[in-house]
Order: sequence, then structure tokens, then C-alpha cells
Amino acid sequence: MKKIVIYGAGGFAKEIIWLIEEINNVNKEWELLGLIEDNEENFGKEINGYKILGGKNYLETLSDDIFITIAIGDGNIRKKIYENFPYKKYATLIHPSVKISSTNEIGKGSIICAGCNLTVNVVIGEHSNINLNCTVAHDCKIGDFVSIFPQVAISGNVKIGSNTTIGTGSAIIQKLKVGENVTIASMSNVTKNISDNSIALGNPIKIIKK
Repeated sequence: MKKIVIYGAGGFAKEIIWLIEEINNVNKEWELLGLIEDNEENFGKEINGYKILGGKNYLETLSDDIFITIAIGDGNIRKKIYENFPYKKYATLIHPSVKISSTNEIGKGSIICAGCNLTVNVVIGEHSNINLNCTVAHDCKIGDFVSIFPQVAISGNVKIGSNTTIGTGSAIIQKLKVGENVTIASMSNVTKNISDNSIALGNPIKIIKK
């Protein structure tokens, strides 16, 4: 079994504990050593049976054969953590229930949660999270450090830039481009291209800030 630690100790970290346990129920792949968290007051506490081992200094001491998964929903925070430790090994985690084609490419450090469907010729960048029950259709290209929240539906040939967040329950119609550093609010219906550094919401979508 490969050894792994979780960076993060919030709600999403609890879900990643469960995801790892679900993977191990099918194939004994991961030995979860514990969690990393920056708040010293939490060191030594347990979350769902796993101890918070320490903070960034502890992470520095880990041997090179230990994998890390960053269980933090905010892609910008994930990016900062990665930039502090680019030399570490990062696990790609895919829940056993995920429907995924062999034609797809999933970058290192990315997490695909339970109930997702990724059809064919889909490319997911590094350290991107696709949360529960999302659909990503053919030929989509999703960048690095992207956060896609639960029950998002992305139609074919959509391109999503790096550091972008797509809120819960949103839909993106086919052949659109969503830029980098974009935030799409929950329950939005994306019917047009969204330029870089925008905040957008609504049905149909409206850009409220650039």
C-alpha cells in the first residue's frame, strides 16, 4: 500500500478520508497516515479516526515516498500549498463509482468524487477538484486548480481556465469558454463565454464583475 497524508482538516478533508476508505474497500491502495493542518491548537486531535500530525514543518519531514492530497476546496489555497511544496508527490484520487473513459487524462493531485461521469477525451489539469455527482461531457478541457462543486453539468467541448470555481448545481452549455480566475455562482446557467477574472451568476448568466 502507498502511504498518504491529507493536507487540510475541514469538511472536505472528512470527505477525502471517506473517499480513500472507499478506494481501499475495492483495492487496498492507500495507507492513510493522518492529516496536516496549520492551526497548532488542533495538533494531535483526531478527525474521523485519523490524527492531525502537525503543520507545514511536519510536512517537510515526510519521506519522499509519501503522497499528499490537498483536501481544500479553494483552488487558490491549493495552489499556494503546492507552490510551497512542488517537490512532493501528489496523489490523484478517483472514487470507485466514477464513470471514466480510458481516453481521458487526469492531472496529478486532482480529485474526482463519488457519482461523477466523465465521458470521453476529457482533460483535467493538475490539482483540480470535481465534487459529487458532476457530469463532464466529451472533449472538455479543464485547467489547473479548478474547483467544480457538486452537481455541475458541463456539456461537450467546454474549456475552463485555471484557478476557476464553478458553484453547486450550475450548468454550462456546449462549446463555451470559461476563462481563468473566474467564479461562477451556484445554480447558474452559463450560456455565453466568460472572460478571465470575472464573477458571474444567474439564469441566464450575467457578469457582475470583471
